Amino acid sequence: MKRFYYLVMVIVFSNNIYSQSWAPINSFEKYNYKISNSDTIACTIFVDSIRVIGSDSLLYLNTVYDKCDTCTCNNQPYTTAYSSGHSQFLKKVIKRDNNNVFTFSDTVNFYLQPYALLNTTWVFDSINNINAVVVNIGEQIIFGIVDSIKTIILSTGDTICLSKQFGIIQFPVILSNDQYYRLVGIEGSNLGLITPKANDLFNYPVGSIFQYKGGYGDPGISFYYIYQMTVLENLSQADTIKYRVQKIGKRYENPYTMESTGYFSYFDTITILNNSQNYLNSYTNNLISLSPIYYGANICCFPSPNEFKTLTSFVDSSGVLIRTTNNVIIQQYEISSTYIQFLSDNFDRYRISFVPGLGQVSFDYFKFEQGWNEYLQGYIINGDTTGNIYNSALLANISTISNNENFEFILDSKTNNLEIMTSSILHLSIYDVLGKLVYNNSINNKSEIVNLSFLKSGIYLIVLFDKNNRHTIKYLK
Repeated sequence: MKRFYYLVMVIVFSNNIYSQSWAPINSFEKYNYKISNSDTIACTIFVDSIRVIGSDSLLYLNTVYDKCDTCTCNNQPYTTAYSSGHSQFLKKVIKRDNNNVFTFSDTVNFYLQPYALLNTTWVFDSINNINAVVVNIGEQIIFGIVDSIKTIILSTGDTICLSKQFGIIQFPVILSNDQYYRLVGIEGSNLGLITPKANDLFNYPVGSIFQYKGGYGDPGISFYYIYQMTVLENLSQADTIKYRVQKIGKRYENPYTMESTGYFSYFDTITILNNSQNYLNSYTNNLISLSPIYYGANICCFPSPNEFKTLTSFVDSSGVLIRTTNNVIIQQYEISSTYIQFLSDNFDRYRISFVPGLGQVSFDYFKFEQGWNEYLQGYIINGDTTGNIYNSALLANISTISNNENFEFILDSKTNNLEIMTSSILHLSIYDVLGKLVYNNSINNKSEIVNLSFLKSGIYLIVLFDKNNRHTIKYLK
């Protein structure tokens, strides 16, 4: 019930404060549009800047990258050029004059009269001789709010729908094609479908466990690995997402037997800058430069497509909005109920997918005879398990993992026995995931066996001290 009342508060707030009063767009919002029934957010439109000239107000809209058909580097093999400054379906500039006529300007202009009364007609596109008429003014529920809707029919037979509070909610993709951009979310007011940002994607509760499986292969070498990542501490600040984690796993060469060829265990820090420069805070069709290579002032040629990415957002069958970054060199893409697959026009394919609360859930890279992939197998969040999660001891069967070659121990998950086989160890402490000390004892023998059956189910850090070092083992019972 708490979440329900929170939504009501947001809706009432938006209704009273952010009403647009028939304006096609609000300069304070970001609008997400889909094409008809597609899963993918086709574009996000917002006002970049505003100028006032005399009695006219000019709203400059955000532009995107798109293919450049006239760029000379298109003659290079396996290369596609993209140029900046391309407008989206609402053009580049919106001018509002003192008669409340809105002119949408780019290479071709069109005109809207959102305050027009029923049966009012005007010229929508003078070059192509297209007229517009208001055929209906009624009511409809938009984002849970009953709102006034104005329906405009063009002489081409296409329909434009205006909401009094939320602006343009339907607009033709191509005239006479029966395909429409449909408003599905407003970022500023948190209404409808909102693209998740970095802090939504990487929102890890402390104690969460994520299990990943991956592999690498080329003609010379191939190997596979599986590991668990445990979130130990949240160190995030205002503009930085930061977690201290431990990773434990094994490497193997045979994907069928999964017989280990080596184990690993180490502590790591995940750091993500949560600012406008982070591509996860970007929008659809923005160019993501991971390693900038610029040719000319605003033209980018991409002979190495894995250097440049675009970001796409789509909804899977469970209603989760997933963000995916891919090559900019793209001919087409296919969407299923659970994934999005981009097809590039060369040998390189590259995809990373993110899910809110789970972070990166898949990584795929393929280049001719070389490939690398990693995907999330399962996870434990707030005590709830989803997917496939191993006991960390079973992950390595009988673990002999340490960052010190002179330090030896065996942790047997079947007997819950920890056998320490190093005479230099003087003390052993065990902490739960909250940092509470649950076991503390000195070690006097060259070989000491500690039975861990007394521990309750959970995540523990076993810390062993010698004169100069501290050795830490993660244990999941």
